[in-house]
Amino acid sequence: MKTIFPITTKFLQETFGEHFESEMILDYLTILRTMPFHKLPIITLYSDESCTGKTTTLQWLSMFIQNDFAVVDDFGNRYNSDWASKRLVSIEFDGKPRSRDVEQMKLLQTADFVIFNEKNIQLFQIKCKLAFITTSQYEIEENRFLNIKMNPVKKPNPMMIEKLRKEVNAFRAFIDSRNLNHKAESRLYFNILKS
Repeated sequence: MKTIFPITTKFLQETFGEHFESEMILDYLTILRTMPFHKLPIITLYSDESCTGKTTTLQWLSMFIQNDFAVVDDFGNRYNSDWASKRLVSIEFDGKPRSRDVEQMKLLQTADFVIFNEKNIQLFQIKCKLAFITTSQYEIEENRFLNIKMNPVKKPNPMMIEKLRKEVNAFRAFIDSRNLNHKAESRLYFNILKS
């Protein structure tokens, strides 16, 4: 694996640490891509420091997931047509996340259906395949959240996203064809309470 996409491997090791080493994050990505209606924990990348790679991680995930990824600027907005049908939804919190946003994510993370709300269109339900990844300055101490502390990048590389882009197709093919390392332990697949 490391010889086919060494930059991606190093990037994921530095970002996800022990969750990469145990292959949990690889299983998460495999489930995300190959089992679209399976529920997964909400990942929170948190740090109160700058230059930690949170934004680069979201950019990479957008490339990796392709058209099934959405960035939500206003999670409290009642219109959700730009993200309700997506597999992975990214929410960047500037400060501490509002409790109603946390509760809404928890509800949607395990929902079978979501109400699709587009302006000037009648509401209707669609099957829910949502998974969430958030970035914040704060850890979100709630069940269903997998908090990953982001440390400052030792040597920032302004070309990192372009280097990752060159490897993304090979990495996506690897993820789509690999067998899962972990067995399902909860309705969110992983037992994150012991992580």
